[in-house]
Amino acid sequence: MANIALLERVQNQINLDVQNGKVDPIQLQSMLLILSEAKNENEIEIALDVFADQFPTFETVLTDIETDEIEEDEIDVQKIVSRIIKEDPKFADEVAKYALDKKVSADELKAQFPNIDNYLN
Repeated sequence: MANIALLERVQNQINLDVQNGKVDPIQLQSMLLILSEAKNENEIEIALDVFADQFPTFETVLTDIETDEIEEDEIDVQKIVSRIIKEDPKFADEVAKYALDKKVSADELKAQFPNIDNYLN
């Protein structure tokens, strides 16, 4: 069974676009057929990506997911920096500047600064 959260997110966006008149019945039927063929979350993501150019609803979902991931990364980086700043403000400043300049995820930040783990335990 496909990831319920992702599928629900797509269905909610489809419902919203139908209510706002952005999707006609033919498009609705096509999108629902595409989604019904997906067997798991990965296949849903692939379908969204492949058909995003044809269905703006799919593009909206992908954009929203990307935005959420960026926001989650920013929160993770903030948590890391707030833990470091207590013990080493200079290092925290270096980490924060790097994170802002590169817009990296927490994992990428840990790869760049391996000693970050010392502050997280």
